[in-house]
Amino acid sequence: MPYHPRPMTVISRIRLPALVLAVAACGGNVNVVRQQKLELQNVNLPLRTFAFPSGLRVVVEKDTRTPLAGVFVVVGSGSSSDPKGKEGLAHYVEHLAFQSRPFGKESFRDMLEAAGAIQWNASTDFDATTYFEIGPAAALPQLLRTEAVRMVIPVSDIADSARVIELDVVRNELRERNETGFNGEVFPRLQSALFPPGHPNASPIGGTQQSLSALTKADIVAFAKAHYRPDNMTLVVLGNLDLDKAGDLLADTLPEALVAAPQPVKLPQRLAAVPPPVPAPPPRPARLPKVEAPIGAPELWIGWSMPRGFDRDGYLLSFLANAARSRFLRLRLDDRDITSIDVFPVGGKDASMLLCRVSLNEATAPEKTLDSVLGEAPKVVNGFLRDPTDENLRTVMGNRYTFGEVAYSRLRRTTLVYEILGMEDLVQRGQRRALVTHFAEDPTVLSRALHDLVAVTPERFV
Repeated sequence: MPYHPRPMTVISRIRLPALVLAVAACGGNVNVVRQQKLELQNVNLPLRTFAFPSGLRVVVEKDTRTPLAGVFVVVGSGSSSDPKGKEGLAHYVEHLAFQSRPFGKESFRDMLEAAGAIQWNASTDFDATTYFEIGPAAALPQLLRTEAVRMVIPVSDIADSARVIELDVVRNELRERNETGFNGEVFPRLQSALFPPGHPNASPIGGTQQSLSALTKADIVAFAKAHYRPDNMTLVVLGNLDLDKAGDLLADTLPEALVAAPQPVKLPQRLAAVPPPVPAPPPRPARLPKVEAPIGAPELWIGWSMPRGFDRDGYLLSFLANAARSRFLRLRLDDRDITSIDVFPVGGKDASMLLCRVSLNEATAPEKTLDSVLGEAPKVVNGFLRDPTDENLRTVMGNRYTFGEVAYSRLRRTTLVYEILGMEDLVQRGQRRALVTHFAEDPTVLSRALHDLVAVTPERFV
């Protein structure tokens, strides 16, 4: 069972119950650069949005810098929508959507290739299933037509043999590295340790061997019918497009089944007006759990439950991850068993996770490493808050800024650069734009969050 240290008080008024799991992975190198000059050009990404009577929302983003185009679809149902005892169903449907034969002949995967797609993939998380395909700009109309077919007919005429193969693939993801990069059952163990039974985030995204065995063809059809609806989907189109002609493009590529309705569908509010409180974790076990995993070196995993991540405050999770990573990396100087440390957020509409992966050489004393990480955790944010000692030292030395202010300014710039560079990636930007738009119901949230990050102060974390 996963392990919880005492609730941490890194951020005042936000409970950070921590989970620890000992498993495995590889390390990395850190290059220290004395001085660097980074110039970022202004990026203009104009948007146009369309709201159809069916409830489908479409965002078209113009990017004049790329010869490629991307199509991204969010279905607002993930593991939190799995029926009890059928955990892993949303993820299984995601896999089967590529094996669907909407017209009884070629599979959807073959249809993507014929449409000109050069890259495609999908993923399932707590609250959503996301699909995307990238191709040359000239292929965009056919890519849109092809994706529209899947949106209307997500699973159809799938051979029994194909269903068995995909079920084996999903089963193997529980044993080996899955599509999100986690090894074996690490992620579901973190989920069950951080969230109490019954919480939407506690349901294992990939299911269990037992729940996967219970899935039937009828379950697949029923899930697709219930959740793959226009009013539960958001479509994002990226590329060098003429926004004045975007409406004509959609009219020419999207079928009536996706856009029309006898009466306009009123969308529900997908994010609660008041963010729900961070749930208290289940009781912690007395000893640090250790599990076997198909990896080359041991790892220590530590997790914290966090507030939701799809509104304008979502950028705070990225900031906190960068702050924690920077602080924890210092531990390598004293603990020679540490090869690398990474910290990253996993967002959700009800709650999120902040995960720390510590790669170890031999893991002879993981409890000692754990204590070191937890000892540094309160300093992640507290080091940025006003400290009378730091203020006095600034006065004595005649400095303009305190050490905390300098450290905070540097971290804010670093985080902003990471976020901007991430926006340069067509796939990453498209996925984030689609997810944030779907849940916040505002396509500008992603861009405005960057402006918020520029203005954020340490007190924002209190």
